[in-house]
Amino acid sequence: MSAHPVLARTLLLAVSSLALSGCHATATVSLMKGNSVEARIMGGDRERLWLRSEAGADLYVPRRDVRDIDHPGNVLALIGGLIGGSYAASLAIQASSCNTVGVGPALCVGMGSLAVAGWGLFALGLWQWLSSRNAVEPNLDVPLPPLPQPSAPPCPAGPPPGFEPMSPPTL
Repeated sequence: MSAHPVLARTLLLAVSSLALSGCHATATVSLMKGNSVEARIMGGDRERLWLRSEAGADLYVPRRDVRDIDHPGNVLALIGGLIGGSYAASLAIQASSCNTVGVGPALCVGMGSLAVAGWGLFALGLWQWLSSRNAVEPNLDVPLPPLPQPSAPPCPAGPPPGFEPMSPPTL
């Protein structure tokens, strides 16, 4: 098997990994009741976590109700590390063929580019993961903002105009 199809497949894997997880920076917060919340962790204090849904709604969850948190970025960092590491190792092994005439320089430039792309995916995934993990730590210096209270429509002072109470039915 020649190296060009392998390079093409790896590049496709790297681009699809970035496309699938580049915008997905939400954590899955599993609760004791069995349900889960998909949200970005904004912070928290000793007693609760501040979460923001993808729709922008804020939610406070008591820490005692949290069973587990699956932070974003760990899979992206793993894929990026594997791609970057494998191509960097291949480039180091085949460095002597990079000076040959023909396909050598192009192959080495391709492998180097994929190694850099892999390490970029690794860095992005690691940044997402660390940001989410750090947001879970209680920040006692900054108080959590109050959640906005839904406003209820005003109650009318009396019955609507034209309302006449009904008399109870007679049997």
